[in-house]
Amino acid sequence: MEQKNVLGLISLIIIILFFVIGGYFFMNYMLKNTKPEEKKELIEEIKDYRIDKTKDYIYYENGEEILEEEEIHRDEAILNFKTLTELNETLKEEVENIYGNVKYTKDMDLPSTDSSGNKIVYNENTKGIYSLQYRNYENVKFSNYVSLVAVDFDYDIVKGSIPFNIKSYIVDINTGQLVNEDELLNKYSLTKDIIKQKIKDRLNNTQVLEENIQIIDINGTLNDLKYALYINKVGKVTASFIVKSNKINYNDIVVLN
Repeated sequence: MEQKNVLGLISLIIIILFFVIGGYFFMNYMLKNTKPEEKKELIEEIKDYRIDKTKDYIYYENGEEILEEEEIHRDEAILNFKTLTELNETLKEEVENIYGNVKYTKDMDLPSTDSSGNKIVYNENTKGIYSLQYRNYENVKFSNYVSLVAVDFDYDIVKGSIPFNIKSYIVDINTGQLVNEDELLNKYSLTKDIIKQKIKDRLNNTQVLEENIQIIDINGTLNDLKYALYINKVGKVTASFIVKSNKINYNDIVVLN
C-alpha cells in the first residue's frame, strides 16, 4: 500500500512538471513565431494617453451660467489627451470668440412692429441681453471611442435659439488620435450618399403640415447640409444635423447603421 502511495505521488509530480515545462516551451514558441505587431499586443498593456488620469476622457472647466431661463451656459470642453493639446487651445479660442459678441436691449432701438405692421413680441430676460451666440457640447463614450459634438447657436429675444454650425471630434482612446470622417465611413461601410439619404428619410418622416404647407424645408436642408458624425452610446454611427424650417431651424439626429 505504501509503495502504491509513493508511486502515485511520483506520478503526480511528473504530471505537474510536464505541464509546467511544456507550458514554458509553448509560450516561448508562441512568442518566437508571432508577428511583431501581434507580439506587442500580447506583452504590452494599452497605453493611457490622458493628461489627467483622475478625470474622464472628456470633461468641462470654467462653467458659467449665461441665461438660466433659456438654458444658455458656457463651458470649456477639454479633450483629456496628451496628443490633443493644440485642439484644446483651438476650442478655447473658439468659445472666447463665440461668446464675445453680446448685445443688450438698453443699447438697441427696438421697433414695436415689423415691416408688415405686426406687433413684435420681445421675450426679454433678466440680464437685459438682446442677442448673443453660444455653444452647446455633448460627449458620448462607447468602447474604445469618445465623441464630442459642438453645436453653435444664434440667440435673440425675438426668434430664440437657432443653430447655425455643427461639428464633432471622435477620438480612439487606444491611440489618442482623432478618427476623421473618411476613416469612420470606411470602418462602418458607409458613404456620404448614404448619410444624405438617411437624413432625407428622417426629414420626410418628421415633416409636418400647417394649413397644407410643409414646415420643414427638405430641399434647403439637403442643399446646404450641415452635419457632424459621432458614435453613440450603443456603438451606432449617428449624424447630428441642422434642419431648415419655415418656422425656426433646429438640431436633429439620425442613426446611420
